[in-house]
Amino acid sequence: MALKTPASPRKRRGTRQSGKYVTKVDTSQARSNIEVLRICLQELGWKECISGCSIDSDIYWHSAIFQEGNRNFGFTSARVNKFPGMCDLLRKTSLTRSLNVMRTLFPEELDFYPKTWFLPEQNEQFQKDASSMHDEDRRRKRPLTTFIVKPSDGSQGEGIYLIRDPARYNATNRPHVIQKYIDRPLLIDGLKFDIRIYVLILNLDPLEIFLYNEGLVRFATVDYQPPSATNLHLTFMHLTNYSLNKRSANYKHASDEDQINASKRKLTLVWSQLSQQFSLNEVERAKLLIEEMINKTILAILPEIRIEYVSELPLTRKQDRCFQ
Repeated sequence: MALKTPASPRKRRGTRQSGKYVTKVDTSQARSNIEVLRICLQELGWKECISGCSIDSDIYWHSAIFQEGNRNFGFTSARVNKFPGMCDLLRKTSLTRSLNVMRTLFPEELDFYPKTWFLPEQNEQFQKDASSMHDEDRRRKRPLTTFIVKPSDGSQGEGIYLIRDPARYNATNRPHVIQKYIDRPLLIDGLKFDIRIYVLILNLDPLEIFLYNEGLVRFATVDYQPPSATNLHLTFMHLTNYSLNKRSANYKHASDEDQINASKRKLTLVWSQLSQQFSLNEVERAKLLIEEMINKTILAILPEIRIEYVSELPLTRKQDRCFQ
């Protein structure tokens, strides 16, 4: 399944201004992203319906999640920019469970994420596995395995911390995932980084996925060192979240004069930097592997997406009504 380059938006019902078709977008459920949405609507020449357009809209724009209270679009040819249930499916525990099911069926295809435990429910198993790993580490005379703890519903780096001793896990009623920490990451200029990639699921049947060529790369702000008892607490070294690193004295804002050293860079710029560190074939191979991971991840959650979709929208509507 190949990823595609975005095509021109499909035209449906709308209004006509001077003989020109104008797409109508209901923004009554849009919140945190309303400002950038309005910029896009203006550039596209589309019409915003601030207070809602009932059944006359072409697109219903929801903010963070699918708004169950607004079902008008389900009985028209309009579309909504969220899939029902997607927010829950992408929580760390739910996503990992879906990936684990696929890994059970295709272990060689789903080897791109580390061993993961769900806590508190798998705390006993985690304690046992961690103890076995540490015994093996001591036998081989190597540093003890490090683990990273993440709240299932967390974002912006909130609540994430590193541990070696399983007893240091701060048990709460809040679900967490714990993963084996990747202690030999790829570095640029000695810094950890992550890549934020934008993917669009346009249709479920047939499945259509689009990958945006540009993205964001976020950098840590302290030179990376392998985890040790003295640096597990160094957030600016081990985590790459902008919301955390923007507080660092080492954070570098991008400017017209200097983007190559910024703590947040365009993906195309980073690909260029990596091409100086690796061969062109290696960089292209990395891009291909990322595309494969995207495809496999979406395929892992696709059954649940379809179940949620059918449960929320009329079965008489054969054409997909959602995208995200």
